[in-house]
Amino acid sequence: MMRIALVLAASAFAPLASAADAVQSLDSIRVAAEYAARDAFASLGEDLRIGDIQIDSRLRVAACAAPLQARLDGPAAARSIVAVSCPQPVAWTLRIPVHAQVWRAVAVNKRAIRRGAILAPDQIDMEIREVLSLSRGYFGEREQVVGQQASRNLKADQIVHPGMIEAPRLIKRGDPVVITADGGRIAVRTQGIALQDGTEGDSVQVRNPRSGRVITGEVTARGTVSVLP
Repeated sequence: MMRIALVLAASAFAPLASAADAVQSLDSIRVAAEYAARDAFASLGEDLRIGDIQIDSRLRVAACAAPLQARLDGPAAARSIVAVSCPQPVAWTLRIPVHAQVWRAVAVNKRAIRRGAILAPDQIDMEIREVLSLSRGYFGEREQVVGQQASRNLKADQIVHPGMIEAPRLIKRGDPVVITADGGRIAVRTQGIALQDGTEGDSVQVRNPRSGRVITGEVTARGTVSVLP
């Protein structure tokens, strides 16, 4: 039997003076805890499973004169705590352990991929997995993964998490690049050498090999840096 922590107003669960003393139904506490858990996990996936919520049958708390208040006490996880509270006439709070599972489609890498490779559409499958136990995260849409670059060697049949991929480097230090400057009526294109790695939108320094001048521009495409004229 799981232990349930009771905080505030110790008199709320003191021995009853008589059989007529009003106590809160344990079923009502259980229902409030489950409702709060379902509400908290609803956005994570449609297939939500809440395990049996066990409350010590010997527990006695004063009957609540107002609707019970319940909320998730901490981050959503496979093992979570729901705080169920009564504001009056005797204030009490119970911390109820709740076990939950959420099943949804996540991105899974189909075959081994070497670090630095770009993930292609045929390398990613969407498979139904339990996600609350995925402490390192996951991706719920294929588009979040396809076109990204592997930041490490990936094994086959692995759930892809954020630590495995990164935005692709469109420019690498030492690579030749095209420097563009668009002033409206006049567009200028010249050659340069990248002095830094860069992903799309990054500001990087490039050197004009003819003049030796170093300028800063924005990575706009593979091998292309745009600067203001």
